[in-house]
Amino acid sequence: MVLFKASLPNVSLMTMIPRPLPAAITFAAFVLALASCTLPASARFYTTAENFKAGNYTLVFAVTVNETYWQPCVDTAITPPLTAGVTTANPISVGQNADCDSGRFRFDISGQSGSIVTVVPTYYSAAVLDASPPSCEIKWDTSIDSSQPACSVLDSREGYHLTGYIFRLVGY
Repeated sequence: MVLFKASLPNVSLMTMIPRPLPAAITFAAFVLALASCTLPASARFYTTAENFKAGNYTLVFAVTVNETYWQPCVDTAITPPLTAGVTTANPISVGQNADCDSGRFRFDISGQSGSIVTVVPTYYSAAVLDASPPSCEIKWDTSIDSSQPACSVLDSREGYHLTGYIFRLVGY
């Protein structure tokens, strides 16, 4: 997936950027580039109105991995429709031949206050071996058709390489 492409005549990117950008800047640009990614409206609804009102959600996530320090790879995979508290039987592979990352996925509902639901996606990354799996909280306002709420986390490969993860709610 190509996020953007630009060409400048007779200018090398290496002369424009003489040293690597800090990880925080690279990740921030990555998050901004993905802000406009959407799925067709027909792909968004998996939970019946009755289950939705009862808090029984079937959700679909876009899992984006930014693994540019270890190997150049930024890609997104879509999960199948999932139920809260159930870990996928098969790994979610991100990138061609899972070259960015691969791992099982689950989400939990950690709380609800009125129409605000706290969704906690967790990706059991094959790349993160000696730490907790990448996870974060999405504060989802179920009373409005919000534009794909998301959360992001930076995780370390053995304390050396940073990998960015974005979990975006794309279907419910």
